[in-house]
Amino acid sequence: MTSRSSRLLLLFLLMAASSCRSDEAVYTNDVILENYPKIAAFIVARDASALLEFADHADADVRSLSWRALAKSPISRPDSLVELVISVNEHAAWFGLSTHELSEKSKQRFRNVIRANPNRYMHACEVLKRQGEEPDLVLLLETLAELQDPGLCSAAAGAVLASVDVSDTTAHTAINAAFADNRPEVRRNLLYGIYRTPLNRPSIGSDAWNRLSDAWADHGIGREPATDQYMVGILGSEGATRFTEHVSFPGDVNDQQLTAEVIRSIDFSDYSRSLVKKLLSDKHPPVVTETLERLQHADTLDGPLSELIYENQVQLSRDAAVFVTAFELLMDHGRDLTPLAEKLAFMYDENPYLTNRFLTIYRDYEPLGAFLDRVERAFHSGGIRGLHAAQVLTEVWMGREDDALKDDVRRILYDAAEAGNASVVSGLSALLADEHLVRENDLDWLADRYQDAVASDNRTAAATFKQALETRFPDQHGELAEPDALPFKTPDWERLYALGTRPYWHLQTEKGEIVIQLDPISAPFTVSSIDSLTRAGAYNNVAFHRVIQNFVAQGGDVGRGDGFGGPGYRLPTEPSIRSFERGAVGIASSGTDTEGSQYFMMHQWKPHLDADYTLFGDVVRGLEVMDRLQVGDMVKKASISIH
Repeated sequence: MTSRSSRLLLLFLLMAASSCRSDEAVYTNDVILENYPKIAAFIVARDASALLEFADHADADVRSLSWRALAKSPISRPDSLVELVISVNEHAAWFGLSTHELSEKSKQRFRNVIRANPNRYMHACEVLKRQGEEPDLVLLLETLAELQDPGLCSAAAGAVLASVDVSDTTAHTAINAAFADNRPEVRRNLLYGIYRTPLNRPSIGSDAWNRLSDAWADHGIGREPATDQYMVGILGSEGATRFTEHVSFPGDVNDQQLTAEVIRSIDFSDYSRSLVKKLLSDKHPPVVTETLERLQHADTLDGPLSELIYENQVQLSRDAAVFVTAFELLMDHGRDLTPLAEKLAFMYDENPYLTNRFLTIYRDYEPLGAFLDRVERAFHSGGIRGLHAAQVLTEVWMGREDDALKDDVRRILYDAAEAGNASVVSGLSALLADEHLVRENDLDWLADRYQDAVASDNRTAAATFKQALETRFPDQHGELAEPDALPFKTPDWERLYALGTRPYWHLQTEKGEIVIQLDPISAPFTVSSIDSLTRAGAYNNVAFHRVIQNFVAQGGDVGRGDGFGGPGYRLPTEPSIRSFERGAVGIASSGTDTEGSQYFMMHQWKPHLDADYTLFGDVVRGLEVMDRLQVGDMVKKASISIH
């Protein structure tokens, strides 16, 4: 019996081992070793001619990589590629051409192929998404019903609505199409175009506005969160009122993005205390914070509500963003908060990413000398605290600019400039160019600060001092040596291949775990960098320095931690044909090929980011954790797993 059990166990282990080997064969991709290294140099060089040589490669992943790289590479005559793109007719090819300015003749050619066979050439909508005009919107609306997969073309129609002022007739046609089509994706995409910008939004009380409101009611308020969110945003306070009349709010609303939109649209000048109490007791701190921020628009806070906020959001709350927002609100309404001085000091010490807001409070609470001492201590800390302190000091000076303050600010400015902390110096850029603080005989002093920064490879400080010299002393300074450009990081191709096509990035945050499936086939440079930084521990104990509710949570500044740092190298932009839907994860950028270590996660769909940012993964677990993130929350540990 024992021998038989042993044989069964051995057979099971052999089957398991065989399964692992099979998984490796299925989930690795040879193009990473065989083809991607050949293309990589041309991507970095932005060599369009060389990239085009891969455009007809036998492997679809190689073709896609080359076309997507062309989207960010200069092309001398993009119109010359029109017939090639039509004949290839692949999504990535249309995408690669869509970012380059085309002649009216070429755009008319695309309109003709779409009109002739919209299902075959639906990816031509990539061009109309970025270069479309009113005739293109009309064409798109006419063909939507014929499309088996209307996602891209309806998104293109929404993009035109958001960027081009069209006639009332065309705008009305788009609104009618949104509610006539029974596909939620089409409705979302068309309404987003009206929601995003006011260009084609009906004026309040107009016939078009009333028809839009009635169409929403006929469709069913409360049926689709995206439709409800965009309609509330389009109709404003009236939309929020209509929504709360039809839906038990916030009780029956489980969509945090919709909740935030309703809160932003409610007229808090005439608020319902019972509704506010419900919102302030919400389990999601960002909802509470949003409510407190909106209450700042109320003319007065009645006594019971003021007391409720004092007790729950100021005295008892452990969430720093909730605390500071409530503190600001009550302070603005004249509440005596001196009994909370000790908690205020504790929260200030423990939450550097809210330094700017705490210092603004201290600016009004402390004598000027004590406040300036606090600013100087923050400068010594550097990082995000030093950056925020510099920004607040700038606000204080710009608001007063008097002789009583000048000597103190000038001394603090000079000491900070000579210390050369990158975060602090970058926050002082306006003061360094101020003629009241930097005098005529300070030219050599400022030039020396620039040279010191260049010599120490302090690029941020060097850029700030250079800007100050050019602003304060135009045509008076000598030749300014430029620091060398940051190098590109080349992927470790062997390691990238070993990761397979579905590695996972685990972020253990203070609010819970977020798991991101990475996409090394679409973004090999980026995923390789994420992997190497993660294995080095660089992402551990790095904060989310930027959180904008209903938009993004951004972190990953492994260099400075203040949102302006990076890993000491750069990555090429790797645009994706996929859109930035909820849960998509991208790399922050200040322009083509400037990417580093900072990443962002999408709270909801934002198509205006498409083609300009690298999309390298998707949140597959922990969306609810992402929604709870606040500024300053930490990634305690990051790791990679291979499946």
